[in-house]
Amino acid sequence: MTSRRRVVVTGLGAVTSIGTTAPEFWKNLLAGTCGIRPVSLFDASAYRTRTAAEVGEIPDGFLSAAEKRRMSRADRMGLAAAAEALAQSGLDPAREDPTRIGVILGGGTSGLLDSEQVYEKWLHGRKGRPSRVLNHLPDAITDRVAQRFGLEGIKSTITTACSSAANAMGYAFDAIVAGLADAVVTGGSDVLARLTYGGFNSLRSVERAVRYEISRHAAVLAGGGSILQETRHWHEDTGVTTSGREKSDAEDYRYFPEPDLVPVAPSREWVDELRQDLRVGARMAGLVQARINTARQVTLQEVAGRSLPVKLRDGTARLFAPFL
Repeated sequence: MTSRRRVVVTGLGAVTSIGTTAPEFWKNLLAGTCGIRPVSLFDASAYRTRTAAEVGEIPDGFLSAAEKRRMSRADRMGLAAAAEALAQSGLDPAREDPTRIGVILGGGTSGLLDSEQVYEKWLHGRKGRPSRVLNHLPDAITDRVAQRFGLEGIKSTITTACSSAANAMGYAFDAIVAGLADAVVTGGSDVLARLTYGGFNSLRSVERAVRYEISRHAAVLAGGGSILQETRHWHEDTGVTTSGREKSDAEDYRYFPEPDLVPVAPSREWVDELRQDLRVGARMAGLVQARINTARQVTLQEVAGRSLPVKLRDGTARLFAPFL
């Protein structure tokens, strides 16, 4: 039985509203510094709330002016944090096998703010730069980091909403344990945008709608009626829901059968053959469900309080964690 590969964190990077380096972030966190301030990236006057934990100055002095213009805020924050983590780790990618160093990051909104700004200009008849929309894809930051530092190993972007970075770190851990990489730059980078900000502002509406539906269901059942399976629309102004699209059976409308597609019924032999050919992929599919437990976590305090192994050739695998 082979021993399980040891995975440790050897470098940290942080770009946050209370610190744009890991030491600064940790110091302000312990001091109880508040990073919530008025939103300045866009006009928030139409929202119920007008504050957010917005990052101020991004420590991206290593980027040229042209590079900054082409990149989203998420790209710039991610690169800054990754650079800090790599520097702290002592790893020199140029002296290692680049195919054994991966990049697994969490992302969601990515360059959404850029896309919103272009769209806003178009709506008002002004000319926007279409190239800014290229930053919209959530995997842009992963490509930026890999390209910047010449990392050619396993590369993946995890998009699972607020848990994206945590799941990415779990996936990176599993990739090292499975022998798919010797080191991984992992963490996450995202940007404040109107769409996500508005979504969180709407959470109160969801609660009100659910409470209204509970009362409505109770009244219908008390009157001897039955609950119709349907989509209902919530009206913020009147505080009630109205019937939308009826679902006449238990089959959800998103999964209507497609009559033009022939059902696929693979034989057991074919399934076994595919499973054998994709054994690495099948194994990683289970690992994607990132399991981050207390045994595998290295707290910021532990990292700040002692030096960790940095050599890559001695059998010690490492995990870098830029926290954004």
